[in-house]
Amino acid sequence: MAKSPVGKVKTITRNDEVFTKDNRYPSDQSVMQNRMIEAWNSMSVDEKRIFILASPLVRLCDATERTLFSISAKDYAEACNIELATSYSQLKLAADNLRGRYFSYINSKGNRVSVHWVIRIEYSEGEISFCFPDEVLFMLSVFDANNAYTRFNIETALKLKGAHSLQLYQLLKQHEKIGYREFTVQQFREIFELTTKYSIISNLRVRVIEPAVSEISEQTDLKITFSQVVKGRSIKGFRFNIRRN
Repeated sequence: MAKSPVGKVKTITRNDEVFTKDNRYPSDQSVMQNRMIEAWNSMSVDEKRIFILASPLVRLCDATERTLFSISAKDYAEACNIELATSYSQLKLAADNLRGRYFSYINSKGNRVSVHWVIRIEYSEGEISFCFPDEVLFMLSVFDANNAYTRFNIETALKLKGAHSLQLYQLLKQHEKIGYREFTVQQFREIFELTTKYSIISNLRVRVIEPAVSEISEQTDLKITFSQVVKGRSIKGFRFNIRRN
């Protein structure tokens, strides 16, 4: 007698969710929910650039999971100030890496859901196109009191060449009006996925923090100063003071 298959099948039926366009911010601004910035810490700088460039494309149209967003090698080279000869290979490598990346969240039922950052990638000569899942479209489309968000000038952000610099810049932009932001050492290591690297604080400071602070201050609209938060003889965290450059 044949055995019954293990597991079960459940069909999810719904119409495509439509995220309507938002014209509040100009096309030279990237706008995204804070939870998105805090979830993409493992990405390379080129992967992060894809979402920064996709931001106005998504929010300025009526987007669904079947909407195809395209970035050409020429536009990518000009936006990121890189050589056209290498821009397509950089863009393709970033797209290839995104195919395997995912993030997780807890849904309204209390279940953990894992979602890929992109659900479709189309490669053509000199151009790469992406389809994003509902969760990513939501983070690039819905900005209100219940969904805190950060906006910044695209050209300014793309001047940053380091992945740590770009992420730190966006995290500090969230607190620009407050004027400072503090992280415990553990928080900082987790956010930047450095829990197994630079175990000595001085190495973490010299290899990661100081180069990122220097690049942000030289290339962007923020002037950053950095200090260590000390309790007794132990370094407990880091404080970043933020002012307009």
